[in-house]
Amino acid sequence: MLIDEIREDTANVFLNPHSSTEDREEAHHIIRALAKIEDRMAVILTDEAMFDRQQRRSAPWKRLMN
Repeated sequence: MLIDEIREDTANVFLNPHSSTEDREEAHHIIRALAKIEDRMAVILTDEAMFDRQQRRSAPWKRLMN
């Protein structure tokens, strides 16, 4: 997955003893941003699953009217 590859590349910055302070700070910001993106994606997927479940439980004629 793309996010996992970016996270791995970014983690390598922390493991490299020759990386600069600026590089490590940027890597830290990237890791935090990826976490926020993943959290937001999880919320969206959960909301969509709940919406789909609610739609399945509604009366069939109500679904046809939408």
